[in-house]
Amino acid sequence: MNTQTPTLEDLRPELIETVRRLPAQQLLTVRDCLLELEIQRLAGEIDEAFDRADDAGQLSPEDIEASIRAFREMKSYR
Repeated sequence: MNTQTPTLEDLRPELIETVRRLPAQQLLTVRDCLLELEIQRLAGEIDEAFDRADDAGQLSPEDIEASIRAFREMKSYR
């Protein structure tokens, strides 16, 4: 395994090749790690959006209730 830090252009093919060589049993672990990274990325985006909305005064109790109502109308729980 190469211990040098790859350039960003080389990183994707290197990672793909590493995944191709992994035993099948380890693929679920890799998938779980990638899902965790995606969760962290999305949580960061939500935090930033929340902060922007809060700074803009868009998080009043009325606005929150309206958003919850709108979401519940879109989503059937039955």
